[in-house]
Amino acid sequence: MTTQQALVQPAVEVPEHKSGLVFKPYDLQCIHQAHTILSKDPPPKMTNEALALEVGINRNKLHYGFKHVYGQTITHFLEQQRMQKAELLLSTTYKSVKVIAALTGYCNSSRFGSVFKKTFGMSPVQYRKQCRNARALQRACNNATVA
Repeated sequence: MTTQQALVQPAVEVPEHKSGLVFKPYDLQCIHQAHTILSKDPPPKMTNEALALEVGINRNKLHYGFKHVYGQTITHFLEQQRMQKAELLLSTTYKSVKVIAALTGYCNSSRFGSVFKKTFGMSPVQYRKQCRNARALQRACNNATVA
């Protein structure tokens, strides 16, 4: 569907939204595009305003539409994406926590640590240690089975 075709499509009203915002198919397409951008590799420093500009929609429509379509705010979704990336990096690399914090979009490694602990119930260092212990235990079990 071209942009011109999307603009002439009938509007879709979001009944449960108290602001009375109306979302056209083009708006929904932009909201899905924003989700795709955030899902691929979360940008380190992207504001909602910059994301709205990139996908071509008003910031308020993006904010409310994203929450309506995906059931969570952009900020919460982005935090989840960053934590998944952090979890992967901690369990598969030897990069420092400070580097991983930066790679996941946190300027402050202590803020990263507190968000990680809130999400996973342990600090990034404890998580890495737990992953390494689990891998060592699995290797020991595999070696015992082979022998």
